[in-house]
Amino acid sequence: MGSFIVLPLATWLSSSNSTAISFYFFLSATCVYTIGVLGVTILGNVPLNEQLANLSIINASKTEVSQMRVLFENTWNKYHTIRTVAAIITFCLTILALIKNKI
Repeated sequence: MGSFIVLPLATWLSSSNSTAISFYFFLSATCVYTIGVLGVTILGNVPLNEQLANLSIINASKTEVSQMRVLFENTWNKYHTIRTVAAIITFCLTILALIKNKI
């Protein structure tokens, strides 16, 4: 969650820098993080987790648990993969911004 605060702050601080390329790297990192990590988490993974939490495993049959897993697992893994790739891209863009700022 700290990235949600630090990335926009770094973007804003780099906007006054004479090397505009680092600003655009930070801006891109902020957008990718906000949409790809936070957005997917809030709009994708959290609703799935809540749906899973509502399943009473004690009262559910093996068939119901299997059906829930089939419905849940592939979708959750897809969202998790998107978040992971977005986090890696965010990291790379942030490193590029820092390197370009030093050059």
